[in-house]
Amino acid sequence: MLFLFLSANLCYATIVTLGGGEAKLGGYDFTPVTHTDTNASDANTQTAETDTVVWTPASGRKITLLGVNFTSETATTLLVETGSTAVIPITECTASGQIVIGNGNPIWRGSANETLTYTTGSAGRHSILMYGYEN
Repeated sequence: MLFLFLSANLCYATIVTLGGGEAKLGGYDFTPVTHTDTNASDANTQTAETDTVVWTPASGRKITLLGVNFTSETATTLLVETGSTAVIPITECTASGQIVIGNGNPIWRGSANETLTYTTGSAGRHSILMYGYEN
């Protein structure tokens, strides 16, 4: 199937360069990056997260979010946002659950210097991984 796609679209084959973990399309560099935040493992310091910054782009750069992976040992909710705008609406997570959002297509593209934060609905041990690229 891929062969047929590339055969029918030779113009795309000439502008896409893959290799070394990077993809370049028309002069833009799409190097995938991940950003994480993990709540403390000491039960006495586990709190609900409120607007915890996970991803701050380099100065003047924009984030393109491709996906999120969130795990929690307690039942909670997850909200991914920038400022007061929801990027991923409130999503329920069961105890010992996992939320995976993304299929390789961009979910959200921010403005220059816009950060991504997350908020949970309850205290507990949890972690979040966001992946995408900056340009």
